[in-house]
Amino acid sequence: MEMGGNRCWKLGVQESEESEIEEVVLRVQGIMCNRELPPIRRPFKVYVSTFQLQRTTYSHHNRQPNRRPYLWQSMMLTGLSSPKFNDAIMSMRAIEDIFRRQALDGNMDLWVPSAFQGHPSIDVGNRYFTPWQHALQDRQISFSPTVDPDSILSEAMGEEFVHTEDNEVEYYEARKEGRGIK
Repeated sequence: MEMGGNRCWKLGVQESEESEIEEVVLRVQGIMCNRELPPIRRPFKVYVSTFQLQRTTYSHHNRQPNRRPYLWQSMMLTGLSSPKFNDAIMSMRAIEDIFRRQALDGNMDLWVPSAFQGHPSIDVGNRYFTPWQHALQDRQISFSPTVDPDSILSEAMGEEFVHTEDNEVEYYEARKEGRGIK
């Protein structure tokens, strides 16, 4: 599948020849043992500034790491070696094998689960931005106020980056009300 000039592999399923291909969503239940999640609040700095000289505006990127291309939301999940979590890891390896059979030799890095206190774990993450030249123009969206309440990410995009549907992550919260969980 071509994504704005870059090749991007996605797992999809098609119920019938007449139906559209739907992207597969994987769900893994585990214990969050590390995370870097929104909201992004002040005094967070992205190291991007602009200045004006005569009638022209110039962008200046501070040499302290220009982190915009690398900003992402991520978490590490573990099952503390439970059989169900280990089954999830084996399923992910099977999916990797499907992609590996489709990729040209040497074009796909080997996936290796990480470890948390000696137990297998899974690192998952998603970048906040896509370089504008790699984005499909009709897929750009605004940041949710729960992710970017102080507009830090929105301001950091500048002219070079956009936030797209592929950058979006949905968050859910379980609340205990009375005797049940909602």
